[in-house]
Amino acid sequence: MSMAPLHVICTSVGNQAFHSVCVALKRRGDVSVTGIDSDPLASGIYIADVGRACPPRSQGEELLDVVKALIQSQKTNILLPLSIEDQEFYSLHRSILSNNGLQVIVASETALQIANNKHRSVEFAQKLGIPVPKYVFVDSLVTLRREVQRYIADGNRCVIKRERGTGFQGVKVIDPFLDRKFDFWSRTKTTLHPAELLQWIEEFGLDETLMVTEYLPKQHFSVDAVLTSQNDFLACVRTESRHWFGSGTRGEVVEYPDLIIQACKLAKAIDLRGPMNIEFKCDNFGDPRLIDINPRFGASIGHTIAAGMNLPLALVQSEIGEQYSMTLPTFGSPYIPLLSDIKFFKT
Repeated sequence: MSMAPLHVICTSVGNQAFHSVCVALKRRGDVSVTGIDSDPLASGIYIADVGRACPPRSQGEELLDVVKALIQSQKTNILLPLSIEDQEFYSLHRSILSNNGLQVIVASETALQIANNKHRSVEFAQKLGIPVPKYVFVDSLVTLRREVQRYIADGNRCVIKRERGTGFQGVKVIDPFLDRKFDFWSRTKTTLHPAELLQWIEEFGLDETLMVTEYLPKQHFSVDAVLTSQNDFLACVRTESRHWFGSGTRGEVVEYPDLIIQACKLAKAIDLRGPMNIEFKCDNFGDPRLIDINPRFGASIGHTIAAGMNLPLALVQSEIGEQYSMTLPTFGSPYIPLLSDIKFFKT
């Protein structure tokens, strides 16, 4: 008996991961991809088979009406949210869409509340025995200044994190050795001099609790993974030796079973169904510590797909009860983005 063709609706297709996810899904010949985004100029609208501008999440009913109108008859319809904010919105409204024949691949609200909160996720991991950086929560200017000064007095960098962040937003490295003149013209501005931080908090105050952690200077590992509806944890570990606004642009796929075990333990304890990217960074001794949980495909998922693990397609097939094939990635596979990775428009 032949299966119905697949129709996958991807949301927030301005997301850096969308191009790779779209290519991965379409390796199965009967998959069509519709991409929607509230930004009519989002790159994914031009990459998908069908692209549509849609209302923002703040107009929830109108957005759901647009999504329901995209459901195609005679096809198995899947909704795959790609951004953190979309994960929460569609988890909340899952039943409405399910009643209209749309299968939504998203974790529960409870799981997302843990994964999307940088502070709660670290505490949760620590209770499971998963190593994390040294950290302290600060809720006043006095304690923030004290904790930062404690690090820089010893000639060390530190990191400050908000409770929520997306795409490397909400994270700053505090570096006492920063060349401030060079930093003034920086394109990325992910690192601050302590004087700049203190000036900033004096001007704007502190209206939320921040987390101050030690800076981990060694290797950065990224675990691309999915937890399927069949409770299978499929994962690939890769290094990230160069970044561009949170997207790993250079690295290689490595064999690191211990990190997969830790990531799996964490995902199943949270019950984080669907796609995820779990990040670790090593301390001075080379020991990896958890630094982030992203309940979505990472911006550099294309590296894992290119190495032979088609996680997006396996996740979709699992959702509809199909058997999926999965092989080990090609270990040592290097990754340097090619034009095909950053191409925005169809030719």
